[in-house]
Amino acid sequence: MINRLKTDRRTLLKNSALLTVAGGVLAACNDSADGSAGASGRSTPSGGDGSVDLDALMTATDGLPDIGLGDPEAPVVMVDYSSMTCPHCARFHTASLPSIKADYIDAGNVYYIFREFPLDARARAASMLARCADDALYHDVVDILFERQREWATAANPADALFSIVAQAGYTQETFNACLTNRDLETAIVAGAERGAEEFGVASTPTIFINGARFPGARSPEEYAEIIDPLIS
Repeated sequence: MINRLKTDRRTLLKNSALLTVAGGVLAACNDSADGSAGASGRSTPSGGDGSVDLDALMTATDGLPDIGLGDPEAPVVMVDYSSMTCPHCARFHTASLPSIKADYIDAGNVYYIFREFPLDARARAASMLARCADDALYHDVVDILFERQREWATAANPADALFSIVAQAGYTQETFNACLTNRDLETAIVAGAERGAEEFGVASTPTIFINGARFPGARSPEEYAEIIDPLIS
């Protein structure tokens, strides 16, 4: 069932990151807010659900620096707004992103930015745990949490399930608890999601921006190639 996404701060913050509510998987209907492409010198692809200023999109939210993959000067910038409990986001990360990384990111043609857009308390906690890891492990933690999403997103005791996974990244029980009670980090993640909704029209997850053009939903590697190839040819 697809439910309307709620992005107001009180709703997103009212439950602690230690998960006092059941973690439902939410999605939202697409928004159609439009904007013009930024003066970045990069081409904007056709076929998106509107576009936004790329320079503004590439500006990180205060207190939440981007940890990108690839060359920031690449001809294509991909910004991925995802929720860690969203199965469609997990499909993008496990089925499409590895091919994009091998074919485009590693080749210097795509710069990839992951942006947290948690739709529930469990997703917020998982995002916090990725952020608290060393920067060099950030994407590895994101990847493994998506790969093992079913183990923790619907677990009866999600805190224990999450700890068993992130312990592989060096977490102790002490650092785990400290991360999930870091209110400054939690507030920054919520602010980043609010900004994505209000400034860039993110209304569903995943929403993938390619050179500022908005592409809601997960697509196959072949579909992403059809979008990206004309931008680098």
